[in-house]
Amino acid sequence: MTHFWQTQVSISFPRLRGAAGGFAPDNPLTDRQLAQLICAFRIILPDAHLVLSTREPAETRDNMLPLGITQMSAASSTSPLGYSNASEAGEQFDVVDKRSAEEVALAISKAGYEPVWKDWDKEFLYL
Repeated sequence: MTHFWQTQVSISFPRLRGAAGGFAPDNPLTDRQLAQLICAFRIILPDAHLVLSTREPAETRDNMLPLGITQMSAASSTSPLGYSNASEAGEQFDVVDKRSAEEVALAISKAGYEPVWKDWDKEFLYL
């Protein structure tokens, strides 16, 4: 990163959960272990973007935010056609935090942070 200083690193923390077909992780990560992992990455890579998805419960995401989380999804769909025709495809994984984007933004604001919206994808549709 010293040599390629414009490089951006993002790290997501999706915990393995039970899934269709009877899969169950042997050693599921606890909330405490997740918090320790986030803190370790924040110390080791202070400039990295740390991502916490809607796979986590709202309370967990709100509590992890002060540890250095820089990106949280909201109002997510995990089906392959989720934003165009959700009725035709199944979910890839469960969305646990089902809050709207506005509710997540309000929680971020209440924690003393400023929500920033990524809204530039639509610009690629008109190229």
